[in-house]
Amino acid sequence: EAELEQVSSEVARARLALDGDPAEAGPHLRRLAEVLADLVTRAGLFL
Repeated sequence: EAELEQVSSEVARARLALDGDPAEAGPHLRRLAEVLADLVTRAGLFL
């Protein structure tokens, strides 16, 4: 569940950055991709 909160937080940060300065969204989108990749990897291990 902590991971889902982290995803939600990164999505919110990326949205705020995109609304303001799109150049600032890069790090948040990259972190979001890392978190999602980790979740997918973990989910694959449990299937």
